[in-house]
Amino acid sequence: ELGGGDEEIDDVGQRDPHVADERAVHGPAGAARGERGHHGHGQHGGVAVARSLEVRDARQVEDAFRRITAELGPPFAFVHSAGVLVHSPALELGADAWREVIDANLTGTFLCASEAARTMVDAGVAGRIVNVASVHSEAPGLGLAAYDASKGGVWLLTRSLPLELAAHRVHAHPAAPGLIVHIRPGARPDPELLDPTVS
Repeated sequence: ELGGGDEEIDDVGQRDPHVADERAVHGPAGAARGERGHHGHGQHGGVAVARSLEVRDARQVEDAFRRITAELGPPFAFVHSAGVLVHSPALELGADAWREVIDANLTGTFLCASEAARTMVDAGVAGRIVNVASVHSEAPGLGLAAYDASKGGVWLLTRSLPLELAAHRVHAHPAAPGLIVHIRPGARPDPELLDPTVS
């Protein structure tokens, strides 16, 4: 799993949305994940390894899969959820901000999912890929032109992958979660960030 939680809005702080936690989980369902940079063993005998990587960097993505495969064998399942959300009216959205969202959400998904598929195909593994898109893949939001475009791309990218991968017994599925708001004890969400998203 390469996860960043792009649907999250946190009123206290945000981590770098481009840096994903690399969690390769092998073994029965329910196996515990390891801490970042460490191995973990689940109660059902599963093994996990966790690291961080820049999902927009093809070399880092390739290296992550090489290391995982060397340590645990080829993955049979992969979930990608790293991403970034930027609020901005389309007429005020600069090219750099547009590229930041597209590169993190769409290009990052492509690099990670394609490398996962390549690893599975090369190993002859029947696998599953899940890419986290968004309800905004189909329903636009105010001030979310770049985000909507990126998640629409993730949805169609993931729908197109099985056309090529089914012959190798590798399937891809998009997921479209809604908004998830994290509220810390004693804190409140920022209405300037929340209101345009749910309006």
